[in-house]
Amino acid sequence: MRIIISLIGYIVGVFCASFFSSVYLILALSLFTGCIVLYTYVSHRLREPASVLFILFFLCVTVGFIRVSFSALEKDSTLSAYEGVSHTFSGVVVHAEHKEQTARLWVRVYTVDGVPHRETILLNAPLYPSYRYGDMISFRTTLETPDNFSSNERVFNYRGYLRAQGIYYVGWTRATTRDSAGHGFFIKRWLLVVREKFLFSINHHFEQPASSLLSGIILGQKETLGTELLSAFRSAGLSHIIVLSGYNIAVVGKAIMSLVPRGVSAGVSVGFGALGIFLFMILSLGGSSVFRSGLMIILALWATSSGRQYTAHTGFLVVVVLMLVYNPLLLVFDPSFILSCLATLGLIVSHPLIASKLSFIPETFLLRDTITQTLSAQLWVLPYILYSMGGLSPYSLLANVLVLPLIPLIMSLGFISAVSGIVSSYLAFMPSLATTLLLGYCIKVVEVIQKLPGSSFVVPPFSFGVLLCLYVLMCVVHRRLVGTSARIVK
Repeated sequence: MRIIISLIGYIVGVFCASFFSSVYLILALSLFTGCIVLYTYVSHRLREPASVLFILFFLCVTVGFIRVSFSALEKDSTLSAYEGVSHTFSGVVVHAEHKEQTARLWVRVYTVDGVPHRETILLNAPLYPSYRYGDMISFRTTLETPDNFSSNERVFNYRGYLRAQGIYYVGWTRATTRDSAGHGFFIKRWLLVVREKFLFSINHHFEQPASSLLSGIILGQKETLGTELLSAFRSAGLSHIIVLSGYNIAVVGKAIMSLVPRGVSAGVSVGFGALGIFLFMILSLGGSSVFRSGLMIILALWATSSGRQYTAHTGFLVVVVLMLVYNPLLLVFDPSFILSCLATLGLIVSHPLIASKLSFIPETFLLRDTITQTLSAQLWVLPYILYSMGGLSPYSLLANVLVLPLIPLIMSLGFISAVSGIVSSYLAFMPSLATTLLLGYCIKVVEVIQKLPGSSFVVPPFSFGVLLCLYVLMCVVHRRLVGTSARIVK
């Protein structure tokens, strides 16, 4: 209990500190010192667990405040002197995304007009020449502060989202020069070369839009899917299958563990599985949601092999706190991380209750599991989706029931098709044919659902306070339902 209270306290501290200025650092430090003194006194004088838990909670809240005060939210950019005027930059590409008309490059700046600097900017450049991770480039641009943008009468904090990635400025350029290549982490460079060959094989053996959909399902590569089809998947409530959600990572984790030879020691088995999952996270260029899912799987493998008791809620809190220690801005400014955490929380908290209520549904074709998991996850993400995006998908449950059970098969056949296609097109023919039929089925389901009446509508905007009240109400109702079920069982 003390560990859980401490983890929750840190999360609460990070959450609250994200909305306050660093002037509260002095108050936080004072509170921190007072809590230590009070905790020392109480632990020797009192034996009341509630008092100790109360002090532990606020102690960790204070630690959360202090961590945020040292984050990018409270730091000034080292490039602020160059804002608004054109300058010559040089740096290394640490990430690249290629859209339909432009390329977005995350560039780790090394020099500005020959003056050394170390800060990442987001550069919008022409598609060609094409750049990849580890390229040292030179360019001329004018740094600008990113603007927030609105959709469905809601304002997306794009500035905060980039700040969570350590980016203060964006720039546009018409011409870039490659000075050298081969910079960065060599394992990541090698994995990205493998990724390029894998995607090339998919594009060679599958036609559009099946190739883009398969790339999204396996590697989260959704940039070439097209705005119309991407919007259709969002309207159907299936966008999570093309952005490498926790479900996709779980499928990959099971596949990797199935490759472990029988008879090897538990330590070797876990090491092999953890290494495979970690390499896949790099290969997929996964964001915070992918790393959260992967770390939870690795933590579960480690606990199982070491004979330690593992509970999903404790593992979830440990992983979330570890990620917030590394980057506390994820909790408020990264929507994908928030949605991933809410969906996982729903599966941990509500799935047992919902599964007990829907025990009459047959288990044929994974029908019961699909329905209960979808309801558990969407129940907890729905308020945040309505608050941040406004779009509601009434047919999302139907879409998930029709598509979700096929995702493991699509990922397996698609992987076999792409890998065998690198060797020979003849080897890839049969698995690619089966995969094409399955992908065509998924696309058809999405297109049909999009044409149904009321397939998607926008909810009027509401305040952040209403959002918090909704989640408090959900917690109260859930607790009462769990208590009622427990009394019925007794």
